[in-house]
Amino acid sequence: MRVLLVIPTYEPYYIHRPDLEQFYTENFDSFLNPEGNADIQLVITDFASSKSHRAFLRRYVESREGCFLIEGDQGGSPHVAFNVALHNFEYDYVARLECDLRTRDRHWLKILLREFEDPKVQIAIPTVNRDGNKSCEQNQDNAFERESRPVGLNEQFNIHCPIFSRRFFEPFDNRYPDMFEWHHNEFAVMYQLFALGQVANINFRANLVHGDPQVLPLKPAATGTGWGSRNDLDAASTQQFLRRTANLLNFLPTTGAPLTKRIRLHLEALKTQRWRYFYYRIFAKRIFEDFCQLDMPTKEAVIRALFFRPLSDYEKFSYSIYPSIPIDSNNKGYSVIRSTIHN
Repeated sequence: MRVLLVIPTYEPYYIHRPDLEQFYTENFDSFLNPEGNADIQLVITDFASSKSHRAFLRRYVESREGCFLIEGDQGGSPHVAFNVALHNFEYDYVARLECDLRTRDRHWLKILLREFEDPKVQIAIPTVNRDGNKSCEQNQDNAFERESRPVGLNEQFNIHCPIFSRRFFEPFDNRYPDMFEWHHNEFAVMYQLFALGQVANINFRANLVHGDPQVLPLKPAATGTGWGSRNDLDAASTQQFLRRTANLLNFLPTTGAPLTKRIRLHLEALKTQRWRYFYYRIFAKRIFEDFCQLDMPTKEAVIRALFFRPLSDYEKFSYSIYPSIPIDSNNKGYSVIRSTIHN
């Protein structure tokens, strides 16, 4: 069983801080060598961070077997960074993690992977001690004995700590929803999950530590310059979204479907009320029920149009991948194993 652990980072204003680097190092290390027989690879993806932060990341992966660094110069969302990792590594399950997250013990992975014994379960979610989502009871001080439960359609979870099955990504070019920059993706994931008849379970027996109030104020991105400041679509992405939704009807029946008429009305409203109106209204209860009745290829095509950027968007992201162990004895330190463009 191949398990990929992906940690996107973004620190454009980072300056060398030994205490913060120790915090990150301890967090990264906590995910290595979990209990079980899984083949683990830890991949840190970094686009457009400072030279100081990249130097720290390179030192880290150089000294730890099974760790990799994907390094690019173009700025991009954490979802793009995550998808670049999915494109370049083989896996059966993948954990979407954060640099301020750490485990409490070595059996966290084994506990979460048990959720996938149910073939409908595509996402296994641990609880966290802070910054989880209250709607699904994700905020817990510690792990405790309680049966896992499915997360409901109108509930959300912190998307920076779950484990995904590869099956969740396969219909969409092996990608996580990437149309939106930040928290809107929590809604996108849940709609995609429910529309395709899949399940996300919250597991109360696995609890991760999220953040440290004493250390995080030292993190430059916490001041509004990091991913959290990109909470919306920029003007160009908004226009791209509008252009793509105009072609949405190409994926739907042209006659005889109530959903088609409703979508036509909402597309008209979209012209004056921008993308948010359409995004939230198309999955309103009545429309969502109709949507779920469509055949699977149609649902997948609509979801791809709504929640995923064109693959051509990835052509601008060039990057290099650094392994933990040198492959060329003539090189000092470690070596770039490939430099590529995602397509």
